[in-house]
Amino acid sequence: MFAVWAFLSSTITIYHKDTENTMVFATETKNTRKTELNLRRFQTPTLTKIVNAIFSLTTDLHGTLLFKIIKHTEFKLGFAIRRILRYFCLKYINITD
Repeated sequence: MFAVWAFLSSTITIYHKDTENTMVFATETKNTRKTELNLRRFQTPTLTKIVNAIFSLTTDLHGTLLFKIIKHTEFKLGFAIRRILRYFCLKYINITD
């Protein structure tokens, strides 16, 4: 199963692939090669654990629920990732299977 979570009104997309149990952030670009580099750059085990936990809670996620989860774990993450997650918390998540 391959689920794509899109940030509404944003160029950032989260790709969550269950078969490999990996989680990656990527910025949408017209250059495919650049996007692939971004996917590898932002892949981290900590983010995988956080998003897997969020994904398993419910499929009707809202920013307040996400913020409660991320607030306790974001200290382990880098500055750029914290900013992305904070933005993510403010948006309703559109989940497509």
